[in-house]
Amino acid sequence: MALPTQDAPSVALFRQRLRSMIEREAAVGTNRDVVVVAVDGVPYDIGCAAWPDAVIERLASEFPTTSTTSWLSSLTGTSVDAHGVAGVVFKVPGSRGRLINALAYRGRRITPRVGSIFTDAARYGYTPLCVCGDLSDYDCAWRRALLEGARCIFSGQFCAGQAPYRLPSPGALAQRVRSAILNVLDRPEEHRPRLVWCFIDLDSYIHRNGYDDYVVAFLRALNREAARLANDGRLVVGHSDHGLVQTTHSAPVERLLDHVCRQSASAMGGAGRVRWIYVDSRREATVERDLRRALHDVVDVRRADEFFAPTSLARKRVGSILLIARRHEFITSPGYIFDHGSVERRELDVPLALWAA
Repeated sequence: MALPTQDAPSVALFRQRLRSMIEREAAVGTNRDVVVVAVDGVPYDIGCAAWPDAVIERLASEFPTTSTTSWLSSLTGTSVDAHGVAGVVFKVPGSRGRLINALAYRGRRITPRVGSIFTDAARYGYTPLCVCGDLSDYDCAWRRALLEGARCIFSGQFCAGQAPYRLPSPGALAQRVRSAILNVLDRPEEHRPRLVWCFIDLDSYIHRNGYDDYVVAFLRALNREAARLANDGRLVVGHSDHGLVQTTHSAPVERLLDHVCRQSASAMGGAGRVRWIYVDSRREATVERDLRRALHDVVDVRRADEFFAPTSLARKRVGSILLIARRHEFITSPGYIFDHGSVERRELDVPLALWAA
């Protein structure tokens, strides 16, 4: 298994696409407010079906197809090799060899400074704003890097924190998103146009429920609210980070991986449907052979150098042996029936949408 041949540009192109839109607005003097709805977990096919009022382009998620990786690539315009956040659990300098969780790590900076959609907006005279929404609980170095250059507004969550995921009706949730955006746009900003990036974590619901009627109804309602915002004179953009596929937790796979790590004094990082093993180079060939023999029917066992540039920041942080789910059976979190991280087409293909009056 390898990354499928991509006939779509990476989500890292999002920054350039958005910069071009803002640049055109500034050049012609229109200077419309630009609203970006960032919905975690929407694959291209469902985006196309649910957003009929938008013009949609297909982009390709970065590997590993996880939120931490792909949102950073989208907003900074850099590949995972460059920004180095490969998945969720990995090693960084200064952690004394310990694994960190990117969604909880509050240590020093974990990415290079390369600018983002927010610094681009400021360069063209826009006020860069972020409705943090479902990012509110992630007070970590990853969020600081993701939103650098934006004025962050913490005005409540949309999907996250709704245990046990008791969400309002799809229409009410879409209206809540629109209201949060309008509350920001109604604030005077010294007569400058605004870029407003708003984050909705639909992914948390999909993990436990899949792409059910609620998800589709919400995305359709969001399409209507986005069209309303566009008809009121804003430029409205929508994008996502990855899709999810059906995944069943396999206790035998979990036990085998635990046994291999204990026997070889190794550690495991990664997230979702892709994991990696940090193993001593002297044991690497043996561990790889044993994993191939035991997991050949459910897991693709590969070398990290096949997926990350050998001298890149990402490669320095991941383990040398990759485990990529090839079927629905893998390891996942309790209660999850859908997951992401690997290289199935629905995980990789995501929409970039534009609503215009």
